[in-house]
Amino acid sequence: MDKKECKNAARNQKARRAGSFKKRMLHVIAGILCSLSAIGLTSAASIPPEAEVPQQMSSQQTMIQLTVPYISQENLLPTGCEIVSALMLLHYWGVPASSEKFLERLPQEPLKQVGNTLVGPNPDHTFVGDPHDEQGYGCYPPVLVQTINTFLPSLLQAYDTTGTPLPTLAKTYLPKNEPVLVWATIDMKPPTQGTTWTLQDSGASFTWIGGEHCLVLCGYDAAGYWFNDPYDSNGLVYWDKETADLRCRQMGLRSAVIRRTS
Repeated sequence: MDKKECKNAARNQKARRAGSFKKRMLHVIAGILCSLSAIGLTSAASIPPEAEVPQQMSSQQTMIQLTVPYISQENLLPTGCEIVSALMLLHYWGVPASSEKFLERLPQEPLKQVGNTLVGPNPDHTFVGDPHDEQGYGCYPPVLVQTINTFLPSLLQAYDTTGTPLPTLAKTYLPKNEPVLVWATIDMKPPTQGTTWTLQDSGASFTWIGGEHCLVLCGYDAAGYWFNDPYDSNGLVYWDKETADLRCRQMGLRSAVIRRTS
């Protein structure tokens, strides 16, 4: 099942999301901040202050929620969740990048039929397909981190944190005011087996994980996590820990973060 089929299925049975007044207000504020950064009214000089983090987290410190500017991929990049999520992170850090500028720097390549064999790039190195197209696929942290770093000032650096469990990401970076890109699935539905192709750089067989999705982890409490979800204008969504942890593991614990260099 490709991204288009997964999205159509998700629209027919959308998961229940938290919608408290506080979260709606955060969404509105995030949208205003996003608009300001998009027109250049914020800059790298507006880097969020570093939180004072105790040596050991208090057992009562069970909730953190960062306000990250929200951008929807709807009517922008139907299969470009990774790009839109990266833009949210850049805008949070005061870097007013646009989707057009990001795409100019992001390697992209389609799948090709060579005889009876479907051949294509490695999603670690290239965005597979066209993010404007419903039939596009996506990419993984290495190439996204590489592209993000071309936009960052010297005080900031993007890192591939793949392999780190979701609870560790939340407790390590969010208290320091550092939201995280995470790979999960559309509406946290179970992943499916996607398209298989031969990697053109190694000749190995590769199978895309159907339903792959990239979101911004921006908060947690004792029971779950908050994410900025670019899909279908979902906005700020909340998922229970068990479901979110499982989906991230099923996607290979792929993640990335922007951090201060000093």
